[in-house]
Amino acid sequence: MAIVPAEFILFDEKKNWAKAEATTKEWPHAFTRLKVSADEFLATYDSNHIHGCYGNWVEEFAMISKILKIHYYVYA
Repeated sequence: MAIVPAEFILFDEKKNWAKAEATTKEWPHAFTRLKVSADEFLATYDSNHIHGCYGNWVEEFAMISKILKIHYYVYA
């Protein structure tokens, strides 16, 4: 499990749509500022999607990963 603490960023509607249309505009989009460098994230994160949630859930995600015996990594 990749745990990626980040800050959600809200642009104006025009810029949000422009960024969304650069990928697949039908999908939901969220824009974030990661707490890890882009180089580290892109070199190690190998999925084509990510799920986001508001709030600080790092400890809870780490704990459930331990309970389920799932390897996890916190990008901090």
